[in-house]
Amino acid sequence: MGEPVVAAAEARAAESSWRGIAFGLACALMFSISPIFIRHGLEELPSPLLGVTVGMLASTLAYGVTLLFRRSQAIPGPIPR
Repeated sequence: MGEPVVAAAEARAAESSWRGIAFGLACALMFSISPIFIRHGLEELPSPLLGVTVGMLASTLAYGVTLLFRRSQAIPGPIPR
């Protein structure tokens, strides 16, 4: 009786570990190509402050959209203790 429960828990753990690895690799990729975009941005824009502003607005927009989609998936109710 306990074997299916253990197998299901192991499958979920394997799935979440691959997901964590994928997020880590994506983060490393984005961090590594960031200097390329910074160099092109400094060539195109006259002010570094304007470049920082554009970057912050883009990241805020992406984070906001992500929160909107995640909030719709959340189950409303009390937080379990």
